[in-house]
Amino acid sequence: MDGYSGIIAVGTKKGSLQLWDAYERKMMHSFEGHHSHVGSLSWNRDFLSAGGGDSTILQHDIRAPTSVATYTCHTQGICGLKWNDEGTTLASGGNDNFVCLWDAAMSRRSLRNSPTSMGSISPQFKLRS
Repeated sequence: MDGYSGIIAVGTKKGSLQLWDAYERKMMHSFEGHHSHVGSLSWNRDFLSAGGGDSTILQHDIRAPTSVATYTCHTQGICGLKWNDEGTTLASGGNDNFVCLWDAAMSRRSLRNSPTSMGSISPQFKLRS
């Protein structure tokens, strides 16, 4: 998260994701897209992943005005997200008792193929917990 130490990300119960400047104490941006609460967040450099109660994960490039990819695997709300230290794999846990592993290269490929529209990404692995 180099360069973003003063930014706080907040998921709301109405499904938005807000970025706040901690030093200025003001909201910088709000992303929309979830149809239920945002309950889990994970940073990966310029990207912020948001897991919602609507069972989707939205990938946000915080330099862009909208989401760049939708990760679909779970059938119930997302309760945990974590990028590995290298920033190559995202792990998600859902209330459906599945763990999904996502390849970061898939998000970049989706964005490269269609930079103006959000792509849907499938997991690399889906494990029953």
